[in-house]
Amino acid sequence: LAAGEVIVDANIAIALERKGTPERMKPEGHSYARRLEGLVARQPERAFSETRWGAANGVIPLVAERTSAQYQAVVASLERVNLGQSKGANDRAIVADAFFARVADGSPAKFYTADKNIYNKLALLAGIEPKQTGTGVLTAYKDGFDVTLEGRTIRVFPVSPK
Repeated sequence: LAAGEVIVDANIAIALERKGTPERMKPEGHSYARRLEGLVARQPERAFSETRWGAANGVIPLVAERTSAQYQAVVASLERVNLGQSKGANDRAIVADAFFARVADGSPAKFYTADKNIYNKLALLAGIEPKQTGTGVLTAYKDGFDVTLEGRTIRVFPVSPK
């Protein structure tokens, strides 16, 4: 990822795809588009396969194979906290890809998600108890929070549908 490029989940990618046809855009899509103003949205491969938004060359590059032990350990950590719930293989793959995104300057990848289950579970992994924030993760951490798994760090930005 280059400067100004961020990773988005499928919910945000779908909203951004509809930005070109405002009559198809849901109200939350406008919020997502405003939040990402001036940034370049890129998707993990699994999100791209869900949305087909953008070009295939917009899929984020990874620094490890998905079959590697380190990648699989991150997926296992996400499974342990039930990220994505019982049918969450896609969500776990999207988040795991964010952890292994190739970032040009070596800083943590920036991952924007509108999925409450995802950002709350990642908050737990970061040592944040969502119910103890008082206002919820979305409000308390609108400027993001860092999560580290298996020596890899991402900065998570919860995005509001309002």
